[in-house]
Amino acid sequence: MKIKLIIAIDNNGVMGKNNTLPWKLSDDLKHFKLETENNPMIMGSNTFNSLPGILPGREHIVLSRTMYSTENCSVFTSINEALNYLKESNTQIVNVIGGANIIKQFCTLNLFDELILTFVDCSVDGDVSIDIDTDLHIHNWTCYNIEKYEKNDRNEYNFSIHKYKKNKKRFYS
Repeated sequence: MKIKLIIAIDNNGVMGKNNTLPWKLSDDLKHFKLETENNPMIMGSNTFNSLPGILPGREHIVLSRTMYSTENCSVFTSINEALNYLKESNTQIVNVIGGANIIKQFCTLNLFDELILTFVDCSVDGDVSIDIDTDLHIHNWTCYNIEKYEKNDRNEYNFSIHKYKKNKKRFYS
């Protein structure tokens, strides 16, 4: 099973504010949909609650100690439980979409196979952030693709989507 991280951050690593994205980037949302469609998404409860609703064509896996599973999402209390569930259902690709605490836990366990980072060319005020050096250990990754987007009527800021592969593979699956 391939585990991908897909997030957007500003110049300072800010990911969100008040449980929302602090920018409007229509083209990035289209890219997010293409990357995540037909694959499960793992997220924390705040990220789940920030969504506009259940995103079609994607199973929602929530890591939480306070939520319960519903017909729209499966809730697990640990990463291990969630990954075991996905392995049993023969999942090939899973996307981790946030929040920062979930991302940091996956990084600590060295579980990501690919990073898809949208770098938004701005510095916004936010209350959720991630450090690409300390948290993601970006020096252990190689960028293999960059797509650049200009500010326009669909995108509030310039941004670029960077795809990374790990320099060394995981030693377990």
